[in-house]
Amino acid sequence: MHRPRKHASHRSSRPAGFSLVETVLALGLLATVLLPLLGVMGSTSLRQQRTVDRSLAAYIGASVFEVIARTRTGQPVRFSRVLEDGKIEDIPLGELQADAIYYVSFDREANPVRSLSPSEAEAAISRPVNDEAYVVEIALQSAEIENRPELAEVRVTIASPIEARKQDRRSEVLTTLTALGRK
Repeated sequence: MHRPRKHASHRSSRPAGFSLVETVLALGLLATVLLPLLGVMGSTSLRQQRTVDRSLAAYIGASVFEVIARTRTGQPVRFSRVLEDGKIEDIPLGELQADAIYYVSFDREANPVRSLSPSEAEAAISRPVNDEAYVVEIALQSAEIENRPELAEVRVTIASPIEARKQDRRSEVLTTLTALGRK
């Protein structure tokens, strides 16, 4: 009878695991696949932030147009904000008149923060105070439409976000006509 031979176990002198070459190749392949994917994710995030900024700009613009439309000529232009304790604070910008420019800052939730002078508006773009995220310029100019002297063009320029580097800052400009109410 023929007996099966016992095979000696073959142990390799090579340790178990991956070699340095195999590891480097695997990491290279992984990087080749992941880098373009990360690039897509980054640009999507940037587009999403721009969409949020545009939406807030439209909301801020609409609230500015509403405030201007309900304010009569010679009356103070006022924004209101709710404080943490529930009280309402008025933010006066000045008397409503044609050919005037007003500045106000808003936070990330589109709430007014404070009225700004032209020099403060310029400074707030590079050095925001408190919760400021947007600087808004409100320019009223006579529309000069025949037979409609009460009409004024309201141009709202929203600089966002103010903490961004200068080359990354964006502005949204919204324009409408409104009838300036009589005194």
